[in-house]
Amino acid sequence: MRGATGPRLGCACLIVAFVVAACGSSSASSSPKRSGPTSSSTSLQVPTPHALDIAAKIKAAGLGCADATNDPGPHPDSLEASSCTIGDDDLAITLWADHAALLRAVPLGGQGICFVAKSNPGENLTYVEGVNWIAFPQQAANARKIAAATSGVLRTIDCGTPMTSVVPCGPSQDDCTATQVIATVVRLYQTGGGATPAEAACLALITGRGTHAVNQALDRLSAAQTRAAIRCVGSEARLRRIVTALANWFSTHPSG
Repeated sequence: MRGATGPRLGCACLIVAFVVAACGSSSASSSPKRSGPTSSSTSLQVPTPHALDIAAKIKAAGLGCADATNDPGPHPDSLEASSCTIGDDDLAITLWADHAALLRAVPLGGQGICFVAKSNPGENLTYVEGVNWIAFPQQAANARKIAAATSGVLRTIDCGTPMTSVVPCGPSQDDCTATQVIATVVRLYQTGGGATPAEAACLALITGRGTHAVNQALDRLSAAQTRAAIRCVGSEARLRRIVTALANWFSTHPSG
């Protein structure tokens, strides 16, 4: 997916790893709930200085993360983001200044993930939460191992409350919610790229999570995101066909 060019729809903001601030035009319903201990169980602990510190604990436990790297920044809504692999699973680690900042970010991230889970029932909803960080793998089994290795809290997003329709992210908007961006990108992957609903939903979560604008979600991917995208569609060849078709579609539909 590297090298593929996305549309330049509106002013670009920089990508964050998990979620962005709310946009007033969203009509999504109340945020999904998360299971697990209350925030008081972590609020008195000391914040972790760096995202790579969490990866180091996972590596020390023998789970993986030997390839951990910091993802490019800056990250206006979080301090740091890093990624690594645990076997064939890709792990995203996001770190905020403190516990309060984490709690402000989590609800919108849950909305985006629940939106994708409607079309992709196999989407993992279980993650690990620390005082000021979240580690989100693609496989729930690894979340349980990470929780043990890091003394984090295991949480699962509850998507039981139906979400109402989401107002799309317009071509000139750069202040959309992650949910709006993901909903729009799902449509683009299907309409322009010829992806199936399940493929489009899976790809949109990987590329749209933590973005303010559609062009951010269609920009170049990290190596970890590319590996995850290939698993979404089954092969690198299939991913290239979708990306090429989408690029060709945008040549005749520059505003989406």
